[in-house]
Amino acid sequence: MVNKDKVFVIGFQKTGITSLKEALKVLGYRVHGGDQQLMRFKDKTALHDNIRAKLLSWDALQDMPWPLFYQDLFVLYHEAKFLLTLRNTDKWIRSVVRYFASIRVPLQEKIYGEPKRRLKS
Repeated sequence: MVNKDKVFVIGFQKTGITSLKEALKVLGYRVHGGDQQLMRFKDKTALHDNIRAKLLSWDALQDMPWPLFYQDLFVLYHEAKFLLTLRNTDKWIRSVVRYFASIRVPLQEKIYGEPKRRLKS
């Protein structure tokens, strides 16, 4: 196996991260998706140990809540590639509201500050 540079997709949901994940896979990257366990760490040392352990098996990270930890990722892997995906703000908001209005995602309130019941499309 070739040792690849680490790649971190730090865009939020609904900004093209799934398409980027598929492109990275085509390029031979082992891509790890969302990881809700990251939100439980209060101690930076434990968080960093967990991230290092995960990255023994993965070349790239994407999806929530990884973008919330971009500073920790930079501390640990400052030579990595950080890919920020963006989308037109109005279209992004409409897409997020439409998507989260139909499913229950526990991280939603933590990330966006609004519980599911308050989202209106």
